[in-house]
Amino acid sequence: MFTPEGKKKTYYYAPTEPEFSKQIEANLAKKAEALGVKKPASNYQDTKITITPIHVSARNQHIIMFKTTVIKAWSGIYKLTGPTGLLRLAFDTGLGAKNPRGFGMIEKWEERRIL
Repeated sequence: MFTPEGKKKTYYYAPTEPEFSKQIEANLAKKAEALGVKKPASNYQDTKITITPIHVSARNQHIIMFKTTVIKAWSGIYKLTGPTGLLRLAFDTGLGAKNPRGFGMIEKWEERRIL
């Protein structure tokens, strides 16, 4: 995207926008390709990753200044579904495009109930 003055501007999708999941999936596909991970050929569903916000609100948005760049990052609890190999890649490399800057790392969350 570009500002009215012609400067380059990055738009960060919110987890509630459909493009959020699509961008995560596209980025993970690029990582898989770069690492030579072969995609299953049977059908599209075998290579599809979905990320669904479970517990995410405006409080989970973080505006961070990295050098001279403003980054909008999101924390929260999300449900990831997809083939095991791509899910493993997501855990190993992180989600999103800013992983080299320390963003996108994930961990498994388990609900704990107090009896």
